[in-house]
Amino acid sequence: AAQAAGVPKWDLIGDPGIGFAKTAPQSLALLRSLHRFGLSSASAAAAASDALNYPLLVGVSRKSFLGAAVGEKLPPQERAWATAAACAASVPHADILRVHDVSQMRHVAAVADAIHRGGGAPPASTDNR
Repeated sequence: AAQAAGVPKWDLIGDPGIGFAKTAPQSLALLRSLHRFGLSSASAAAAASDALNYPLLVGVSRKSFLGAAVGEKLPPQERAWATAAACAASVPHADILRVHDVSQMRHVAAVADAIHRGGGAPPASTDNR
C-alpha cells in the first residue's frame, strides 16, 4: 500500500510491533519467528511466503514482557540484561534494533553480530547519549 502511494521501497522497514497489543507469550513467540520476516529471511529462505523483503526493525528495549520472561515484575530501568538477551537473540534476523541504552546495546549487538553473521567491530559511535 505504501509503495502504491508513492513511497519508495528503500524508505520502508518492517516492524512486527513486539509488545504492542500482545501478551508476553505472544511477544516471545514473535521473537522466535523473526526468521520468517525481513531481508535476511528473503535470502535465506526465498520461498517463504511471509518474508517482508524489507529491513526488519525490532524494538524489545525495556518491554514489560521481558520481566515476565524472568518471572519478575521489573521496572523498565531494571530490564537491561533482559533487553540485552532479546537483542542478542534478534540479531541474526533483525537489521535494526531500537533500544534505550545505546552504548550498552551497541556492544551486545556487535558481539551477537560477530557470532551470528561474522561481522566485525562497528564504527565508532557519534551518539553522545
